[in-house]
Amino acid sequence: GISLRMSTEFEFYLFRDDEKGRPTCEPLDTGGYLDVSPLDHGENIRREICFTLAEMGMQPQASYHQCGPGQNEVDFHASSPVRAADEASLFKWVVRTVASTNGLRADFSPRPLPEEPGNGLHVNIQVESEDFLNPIDENAVFCSFMAGVLAHIRELCLFTNPTPASYLRLGRRKAPACISWSNVNRSLLVRVPSDHVNRMELRNPDCTTSPYLVFMLLIQAGLDGVRNSMTLPDPCDMDLSGLQDRCLASLPASMEESIEVALGSGLVKLHVPASVTAAYAAREQE
Repeated sequence: GISLRMSTEFEFYLFRDDEKGRPTCEPLDTGGYLDVSPLDHGENIRREICFTLAEMGMQPQASYHQCGPGQNEVDFHASSPVRAADEASLFKWVVRTVASTNGLRADFSPRPLPEEPGNGLHVNIQVESEDFLNPIDENAVFCSFMAGVLAHIRELCLFTNPTPASYLRLGRRKAPACISWSNVNRSLLVRVPSDHVNRMELRNPDCTTSPYLVFMLLIQAGLDGVRNSMTLPDPCDMDLSGLQDRCLASLPASMEESIEVALGSGLVKLHVPASVTAAYAAREQE
């Protein structure tokens, strides 16, 4: 009786090519969060990306300059989980193609520049159901769903953050490290927008994930929370200085820790073939 709608928010850097067309690490601009022209040099590129996506039948919702120099974000409208995963898979190809035709290189890696913010892939999940006539009941299901995601998220980090470089991003420059949630603090693991009922934004995944695998695991984690009537912990509506004392636990600090937790997870064993988990674990050596 539960239906889900999902959407993604992609962050990526745009770097210039040199005079011979070879990639460099020189950002397209020196702009910051929500900057506009002349500081934002990526406006026309983002517009071309969004027009291309629309022509392909995809649903971009917003685009803007992110915090890092040359860093951009494109957000999608909510849709079914499969459609959202399809759009996420095609999105990086579109961005790289458009960037290349403009003499640029798009970089989706978790931390392209050591001293600047990393690239995240925020995943929004909206829980809905026509079976619940009482909004209070629907909200209770949403809270149990989110509690399930929080309870299992450590086990899923091997798939949401599947490269050694992924852990260079977590815990730095507004990327989450503690397992916590809030209605007001935008830097925690899960944000529940106060103006949108029953929607959670998960902020630890990065763009190296497989959206199909990750979406499936997040759905199964949330449904486990619903089946077992898990209770959502109190929110952490405070500044980061007091967060460590209130968070339930921390995300894995390394690829090695993520592998260990995933291999011991009953949820992962139930829903991910052992050969797939082993292939992800082998990426520690990359």
